[in-house]
Amino acid sequence: MRHNPKSKSTLYLGNHCVDVLYYYHSDHIGSSTFLTDAIGKPYQFMLYLPFGEAMAQQKVAGWSTPYTFTGKEQDVATGLHYYSLSRPQDGSARYYDTRLSMWFGVDPLAEMRPGHTPYNYVQNNPIIRIDPDGALDTDFLNSETGEAIHVEDGMDQIAVVNDEQFKQIQTLSSATSWNQTQTQQYESILNSSEIHTMDSDLGILSRLTYAEMAQGNDNAKAIVAESAINRTKRPIGSYENPDGTLTRAINKKGAYDVTSSTCIRNDEFLSPRNAIEIVKYKNRNGQTVSKTRPSYNESTWLSSISASYNALKGSNVGKGTIFYHSGSSTFRDNSPGYIKVNLNINHKGILGTWKLR
Repeated sequence: MRHNPKSKSTLYLGNHCVDVLYYYHSDHIGSSTFLTDAIGKPYQFMLYLPFGEAMAQQKVAGWSTPYTFTGKEQDVATGLHYYSLSRPQDGSARYYDTRLSMWFGVDPLAEMRPGHTPYNYVQNNPIIRIDPDGALDTDFLNSETGEAIHVEDGMDQIAVVNDEQFKQIQTLSSATSWNQTQTQQYESILNSSEIHTMDSDLGILSRLTYAEMAQGNDNAKAIVAESAINRTKRPIGSYENPDGTLTRAINKKGAYDVTSSTCIRNDEFLSPRNAIEIVKYKNRNGQTVSKTRPSYNESTWLSSISASYNALKGSNVGKGTIFYHSGSSTFRDNSPGYIKVNLNINHKGILGTWKLR
């Protein structure tokens, strides 16, 4: 008896063979829990521990499906689960060990998440997360509308797709689990998308906008992103544009506070999802105490990606703004090198905007 991805087994009886069709019944993360035959009769039942190790199994005959935890194929020889990478240039595949709860092989994009071991599986949260291809989490951006959506495979790469692909991703992300066809659909979309890492211009600009203007509205985010782009349009070697790169333009001392290691929001710039904030409050004894909590806000992050992408494509909400101030609308009014930019829009989070003469 053998098995292929179409859920058919071929039973050889003497010189004859008979195709046997099975149907998979999966749980909320795509793991096979029941197999039934063509007439609906139960054939195999499986239970798993949170990280995928087999907890219990019952079956009618000797053959067992290799497609078990999260619907991925289990290598009979090693007991490891085979995950084909969505992007072939990153490597051919990775193997996952459900007994050790870790990958055999380094995450191909591990350098973008230095705070996590490159062997971790779904950041140790297997109850609600899946990892369809063994790589990092992905944010999808609609290149036609500017909409963005996060797929729980957060947050360390950005995939730019067209409107039709984005609609397909929305449908996939709303599903409680993926079957094999849906996984292949996801991998196909990801493989044909325009990928941006967190250290690309889009990734850097998104992190900057998020850290600088988390409390601002969409117009304020657009102004922040555009101001960084406007700096790179200055002559190379100028104060605002040291070497023609976005990285140096935003890291120039005094340009953006959040890029400095001494800024309390620097961790939001370095790694938005893993950032921690300190909250002070009075306890029931009237004493002021502090506690830490995650500061990440998904909707703010996604809107920052959208504003940054539009800025890279040439948006001009800020009308050439290169310097802004959140605490004063007159901060640079008397500076001879600056011109006040008056914007007839609501840009909550920014009080004053200026450009260079």
